[in-house]
Amino acid sequence: MDLKTTIGVCKNVDYEEKKVIIPKDPDLLEDNDVVLIISAKEFSKLADNVKDLIKYVETVQELREL
Repeated sequence: MDLKTTIGVCKNVDYEEKKVIIPKDPDLLEDNDVVLIISAKEFSKLADNVKDLIKYVETVQELREL
């Protein structure tokens, strides 16, 4: 799987009561690409969970080596 990442800004579209994401690097995305939108707060939580999972796996590997 080829992951492309970019940061964007969320803007309100008042006349339709919707939001638009404006990517910092629009050339990275193509027409009809499916994108995942995640807030900075949720990304931080996800990163913390991944760090915890990595620590857990490392601990299990260390215990196997004993």
